[in-house]
Amino acid sequence: MSLLVVEDLSISFGAGPRVVDRVGFRLEAGQSLGVLGASGSGKSLTALAVMGLLPASASVGGGRILFEGRDLLAADKESRRELRGGAMGLVFQEPFTALNPLMRVGSQIEESLRLHLGLDASAAAQGAIEALERVGLNPGPERARQYPHQYSGGMRQRALLAMALAAKPRLLIADEPTTALDSTVQAQIVALLKRLQAELGFALLIISHDLAVIHALAGRAVVMEQGRVVEEADLARILAMPASAAARRLIAAYRGLSTGEQGLSSDAPQGS
Repeated sequence: MSLLVVEDLSISFGAGPRVVDRVGFRLEAGQSLGVLGASGSGKSLTALAVMGLLPASASVGGGRILFEGRDLLAADKESRRELRGGAMGLVFQEPFTALNPLMRVGSQIEESLRLHLGLDASAAAQGAIEALERVGLNPGPERARQYPHQYSGGMRQRALLAMALAAKPRLLIADEPTTALDSTVQAQIVALLKRLQAELGFALLIISHDLAVIHALAGRAVVMEQGRVVEEADLARILAMPASAAARRLIAAYRGLSTGEQGLSSDAPQGS
């Protein structure tokens, strides 16, 4: 049984046309899948639907989202809330808006650990420190006491990753996790994601318009355009023989496979 199966998912806003139109793909436990497409292709809305975080103005017009065989679209809000942050983690593209500026970073991670793992205050505080140090934010006790504005952009993205992985989810969705970062920090975050997946064994759904990021993190990808999946294959096949115009445009924007691969495979210095 696949960990995540999306079947014929359709999303619209009001009476408008479908912005996600019969999208489907599957992801196996412990594996990686890239969702590749230009801005406005529907890839982020698909991720929000999986997490149960679609805006109130959006409606699902059909399809199924199965997580470990369970249809998430048929689940109640409380069940979705328990899965979100527990069995399923999400990393947004803009960490400054995703983190609460009024709470210490450690407190935000502790909140998730108490909710999803039932830890007491002491255990949650220690768990938050360990989560921060796992993503290279050292020393953990000091970083836990700081507020998001005291972190750099790369550090905030690491903090979001620490929060998403604190409860040891079986699925991590990373939605454009490097877009707001410069190229050096982008390479560090990609290397960190690769290391953490190898250590923790979660399945990774990596969403990006950047072929270099997808190439570094996933062996297989779906290509989306105008709300539809226009291609799905091993990434090597897409790179060698793209079957869709959308994939050909993304490859043309790649600016050199070997340079991108080298830049996104470097080890990440801690705390950047």
